Amino acid sequence: MSETVEFYGLDPKDAGDAGTIAAALMMLKYAAGDPTPVLDEIGTRGRDLTTQKLLKNRVKPPTTDAVLELRRKAGQGKYDGITLVDTGLGMRMVSYKVNYRRSVDVGVPDGYMAYHEQGRVPNAPRRRFLTMPPASYIYKVIKWHWRKALRKAR
Repeated sequence: MSETVEFYGLDPKDAGDAGTIAAALMMLKYAAGDPTPVLDEIGTRGRDLTTQKLLKNRVKPPTTDAVLELRRKAGQGKYDGITLVDTGLGMRMVSYKVNYRRSVDVGVPDGYMAYHEQGRVPNAPRRRFLTMPPASYIYKVIKWHWRKALRKAR
């Protein structure tokens, strides 16, 4: 399961829509810039935002009081990490992938965490935790790489 940011319309006929991410990436491409580092930076930020969200328990709906009570007891030796987040396995599962210089996927492998994201865990609510950076961040990254490409072209 993954969140995807895909950039379509990178050919000249679609790049005329000023203010769009596709137009900004097209400008970067014309300045002899490679969009892969841009997508890599977006993926890294999405992965980091997702792990922060999990660690700070900002997932909706929030963790139940019963699970929080079990977590408190974990420090007393009664339980050894009751969730994938507690054991650290969940954090290591979150990853990203750049696809064909056109898109970025942030996600987790198919399994228990993906089922929570999709709402497929029996007797448990859907818990959306995968996160991508906001468009304002994406524009800043593109602008920085675009300026870098223009400096190289001079």
